[in-house]
Amino acid sequence: MRRLFTASHTNGQSMDPKCHVCKLTYALYQCPRFLALRTPDKVKATKSANICVNCLQNGHQASACWSAGCQICNKRHNSKLHLEEEKKKEAFAKNLIFQENQTENGVEGQKDGMKDEDTLISLKA
Repeated sequence: MRRLFTASHTNGQSMDPKCHVCKLTYALYQCPRFLALRTPDKVKATKSANICVNCLQNGHQASACWSAGCQICNKRHNSKLHLEEEKKKEAFAKNLIFQENQTENGVEGQKDGMKDEDTLISLKA
């Protein structure tokens, strides 16, 4: 088995990191189960494991992290924890539901024989 990541202790011993999600021997940012989580769940998993939200490794917090930060917004969190994409997905879903409701209401509104054009004409008169 090939090592994906190694960390070094001050005593010179090398150790493999353990993923905090699936407990296998690789870094959290390489974990397929972690990567499959929704962004808010990734944030919760990171915080509950008490690891750095910036580089996703243990031993320090984001305030002391050497990593550059989010590639999307440059804030002190990992790009995998950036919530913008999650917000876009939620907004898209809400818009889709709104459009479906509008379509359903339009079909119901036409059952009584009135069309949108009839409504516009009566408003102008």
